[in-house]
Amino acid sequence: MRIGLYFQKKREFKGLNHKDLAVMIRNDFQESLFWDFERGDENDIDGWLLGDFKRYCASLEVKPTEFADIPVSDLANLPLPALVRARREEKNLSVDRFWGQYI
Repeated sequence: MRIGLYFQKKREFKGLNHKDLAVMIRNDFQESLFWDFERGDENDIDGWLLGDFKRYCASLEVKPTEFADIPVSDLANLPLPALVRARREEKNLSVDRFWGQYI
């Protein structure tokens, strides 16, 4: 299962739409950032900050450390793609195999 689909299912289970979730992350978070992400475009997290991702996970009751290599210090402005890639590489998994464990 791709990461976006996993998060989409969590969002839908909680009865949240993109607009509601965007406001939960931060007032100026663009709900359009969810569209490609939930469709499987991993590159669409380029505009996300670590703080955004943590609030996203908290809103959906997901542990962010399962999906990204979260640094010990809270670096809210750190780009998310590198953190996600690091977690996959640490587990020596491809994108498909990594997310397949969450089916």
